[in-house]
Amino acid sequence: MANTLMGLFTSVRLTANGTEIEALNQYVDVAAVIQGLIRYSRDFSQTSASGRWWYRDTADTASSIRYTATTTGTTTAEGAPIVATTSVVDNPDFNEGFAARKALTSSSGGYFNARIPLSSLFGFCRDVRKMMYGVQWQLFLQRSASDGDAIVRASGTDIGKVTLSRLSLWMPRLTLSLAAATQANEWILGGNGMTVYWQRGQMNDTSQFTTSTPTWKITTLSDVERPRHVFVAFQRNGRRSDQLENGVIFDTLSANEVRLVYGGRMYPQSSTRIDYAQKRYSRVYGWLLDFMGRDQDVNSGLQLSYEDFGKIAPIYHFDLEYQEEGLASGVKELEFQATLAAPIAAGYRIYAFIMADRTMTLSTDGMRMCLR
Repeated sequence: MANTLMGLFTSVRLTANGTEIEALNQYVDVAAVIQGLIRYSRDFSQTSASGRWWYRDTADTASSIRYTATTTGTTTAEGAPIVATTSVVDNPDFNEGFAARKALTSSSGGYFNARIPLSSLFGFCRDVRKMMYGVQWQLFLQRSASDGDAIVRASGTDIGKVTLSRLSLWMPRLTLSLAAATQANEWILGGNGMTVYWQRGQMNDTSQFTTSTPTWKITTLSDVERPRHVFVAFQRNGRRSDQLENGVIFDTLSANEVRLVYGGRMYPQSSTRIDYAQKRYSRVYGWLLDFMGRDQDVNSGLQLSYEDFGKIAPIYHFDLEYQEEGLASGVKELEFQATLAAPIAAGYRIYAFIMADRTMTLSTDGMRMCLR
């Protein structure tokens, strides 16, 4: 299995009373993995996150062998060994996440169970902490036509297939104390309203590129959907819909420069000067750490090491949290530009996960909440 169950689906949508709250309409697995990598600390990733079927890949392989052994010996004229030496060394291709997922499914006869908090997919479920009543929640999941993005397997093994036997949606219900119920009834009967705020996630991707100087107009956003954080990653062609490939590993493509243009302003304003061959990517690695450190307790440890970033997860974080006043209104384009060391003849795609401001007004008619 891959490092997320979201490879089983092509889209997920959350609605309340028929109104769409948030949706991921493509590459749900990529969006889920990017969010996990930027939010989970290392200790959380190695412990509690396993209940969410999160076993982070540590290599771009399907190897579950941690060590390799080599035996050498001196032989007699008859060919019988008289001295033998065995050396055990770390296997550089060992993938800790793959090994954990393989062991879990192998030991259970192929069965698995996982709990996926909606807060790991939707900003609304993460940011909004309000009691709601009279609201019918629905979760729509579109099953993938194949399991090519849900399964990672080694060459020479049988083609895998996933059968979902049960899906359940669990929502918390509150039982109010007498005092709290009285206060809530007064609010309901008073025809009050409130505005809730959250950062909605949006997944975008490009068609195939081969050029060494890609320019991608990601999307056009209005001032009511102001982007706050943009995460961009490259991926070579051939990784998707193939069980022999890992569709949630990203590639450096030997990028030298990356930048984002929003509202006519370039982020960053100075050259990035990346060189993966010489391990010179500390600046872009720091961009990701800036977000991770703000979003979680940095004392618990960050999930991606410097080596991890350059090997399996080169994700570029563009921080648009603090924007100039002149950018506060109007419709603006979000554009990504990059310079690679050379063209990629086999082609590649670019993903962008955007976290943008959203608001919603909650009002009451005395019987139920109205969302708009």
